[in-house]
Amino acid sequence: MSALFDLLWKINSGRKITGLGLMSGTSADGLDMALVEFSKKNAPRFLKGKTYPYPAGVRKKILEFQQTRQIFPEEAILFSQFLGEVWAKMVKKFLAAAKANSPDFLASHGQTIRHLPEFRKFMGKRLRGSWQTGEAEVLAKRLETVVVSDFRAGDVALGGSGAPLMPYVHQHLFASPNKVRGVLNIGGLANLTFLGKKHFWATDTGPGNCLSDYLAQKFYRLSCDPGGRKALQGRVSEKLLAALKKNRFFARPFPKSTGREDFSMDWLEKVLKNHRGMKKEDVLATVAFLTAWGVVEALRKNAREKLDEVYLAGGGAENLFFQNQLQKALPGVSFHPARELGWPEESLEAAGFALLGWWCLAGVKIGEARVTGAEKKGILGKVSQI
Repeated sequence: MSALFDLLWKINSGRKITGLGLMSGTSADGLDMALVEFSKKNAPRFLKGKTYPYPAGVRKKILEFQQTRQIFPEEAILFSQFLGEVWAKMVKKFLAAAKANSPDFLASHGQTIRHLPEFRKFMGKRLRGSWQTGEAEVLAKRLETVVVSDFRAGDVALGGSGAPLMPYVHQHLFASPNKVRGVLNIGGLANLTFLGKKHFWATDTGPGNCLSDYLAQKFYRLSCDPGGRKALQGRVSEKLLAALKKNRFFARPFPKSTGREDFSMDWLEKVLKNHRGMKKEDVLATVAFLTAWGVVEALRKNAREKLDEVYLAGGGAENLFFQNQLQKALPGVSFHPARELGWPEESLEAAGFALLGWWCLAGVKIGEARVTGAEKKGILGKVSQI
């Protein structure tokens, strides 16, 4: 019996299995891993999680691929193989440190290189798509484990834009009959899930940490603005903010998704050229404010129920500047870290993709027009065998 058939038998017979979710986000700061226990009878249970930072050279190459306009096919092929090898070593290191057995399956989001959420004409057809690299076959063969990957492609085939997918996870784990909740994930980009008593919707809201990280590196030689402390020292410039709000993403209808194609370093530098002479901390504060403004705009235009509380996840969950601005704009709303619901904010996305992998193997269909624009539900993910 193959490992895949054995795994499907375990799932259908109701046995407990473990899945390891892998997430490498837009910030490209490292690989997030989360080990989760699943069974048909019980709710998913978080076991362990950890982020392994990328060596400087690996992060630099990922950012180059994300931002360059010209990618050579030969280099793209080799880079996908390379990332698969890097991730396989990181997984082995994680499992050894956690003293954990090999998981029953892996679920990998992949590393996004291009995201094209808007329809484009190509050879007479209206098409859109999303490209994640990091070869799943390498992971399956090196780790001798079934791997589920390439989730966005399925959503695109169902008429969606491919992202965000985490809202389905948020709804499953965090929906409450008594509270109107929001789940805000601030990674390189930001996305918001609205879990109302009557309404469920989600959308990307704009940049998360990606622009602030870039400015922290440029101004202070820091990989990020820890806790938002640099931004807290600055003042928001209304003129610069107005220019930033002209980004094409904010004019698109909801629901929508985005990527570095919209919020690239080149785009930011072009905007900043017309605002020379500003203090570094004021530039950083204004760019960081754009993140909070995008969230508030999404709520203003879409929320039909009064929000009670928001749970924060992702690398920006500890950013005090973001929290302060959101609290000012949303009085009466309480903000909490996702760990209060049993899911550490730094591991939530990786855990979420473990759940998406479980749904794929268990045959669970997902898809909502109010999230990605998908026209119907379907099973997302491709399976690589040992």
